[in-house]
Amino acid sequence: MAGAGGAGFPGGAGGAGTAGTTGTAGTMGMAGIPGVCAAPDTPIGTPEGDRPIASLKVGDLVYSLDHGQLRVVPIREIRRMAVLHHHVMQVRLSNGVELDISAPHPTADGRSFGQLRAGDMLDGVGVVSARSVPYDYAFTYDILPDSETGTYVAGGALIGSTLGAPGEEEACFVPPRAASAQ
Repeated sequence: MAGAGGAGFPGGAGGAGTAGTTGTAGTMGMAGIPGVCAAPDTPIGTPEGDRPIASLKVGDLVYSLDHGQLRVVPIREIRRMAVLHHHVMQVRLSNGVELDISAPHPTADGRSFGQLRAGDMLDGVGVVSARSVPYDYAFTYDILPDSETGTYVAGGALIGSTLGAPGEEEACFVPPRAASAQ
């Protein structure tokens, strides 16, 4: 898909954007369950403009790819998970947004954030830099839009969700030993 993340994105996520957005990439949640993938201030595209992922509730409207078109759909599921010793991929985009997203978190095109490198494109938005950094928050967040793809717009780019199909919640899990080596 030619990116949701251009200047024409209806949710306002394109352009200078919100800096310091975050997600998670690394270790176990407090109960030994894998953490989910985004920091509380990750800007999510909504009809009213970007909103921090932590402020969203089930039923709120977000942009998602549904039946081949970017549409407004309600959120079907939200997950908030306590994490310790977490690491994320800090991905700086050409639109000025910085996303901290877990390395195994899916992109909308089937890659993972851990595969992104400077010079790549993320849903039509250039990747300026990508590096592993410690995660500074106590909780991580993810949402599942009620759409065919379950994708959503974060920082002006369409990304995947770790929620939904069986086994997808493990998408953000990296064993503690591997995470500490990042």
